[in-house]
Amino acid sequence: MRPGLIFNIMNIARKAREMNNNYNPLFSGAPGLGKSEIVQAWCKQAGIPFIDLRAAYLEAPDVIGYPTVAMRNGKSITVHNTPEFWPEAGEGVIFLDEVNRGNQSVMNTFMQLLTDRKVHNYTLPPGLIIASCINPENEQNDVNTMDSALKDRFEMY
Repeated sequence: MRPGLIFNIMNIARKAREMNNNYNPLFSGAPGLGKSEIVQAWCKQAGIPFIDLRAAYLEAPDVIGYPTVAMRNGKSITVHNTPEFWPEAGEGVIFLDEVNRGNQSVMNTFMQLLTDRKVHNYTLPPGLIIASCINPENEQNDVNTMDSALKDRFEMY
């Protein structure tokens, strides 16, 4: 696929979100092609936020929120503080950069995001698109294997 086609695919993803459908593009290709920059450029042209979550340096609590203890009905419970990067409303792209560089707990968290459009207690606003770029699994790239259940939640390019 030519990198320029990423714009067309992102337009399809936006149209799908407008119709309340999920269309989560995942662009796979060699490092340095500009996949991530093209998605970011598409956001800039569309005038919508680009929220970049780089899987390689995240741990599950970074995405779920750090736990604290709260009192409810006289009982101590664990609650998670919603990370500041999660938007409350509007359009935009949640960009899961290099999902396959994340550890298993991060990939599992992204699985919930892709399946339910939520992470723990946080629910994505309807106008947000989930997109990702990865480098292929081979001896030149230090990546982790994405299981088929996670891959199936993306439209692969």
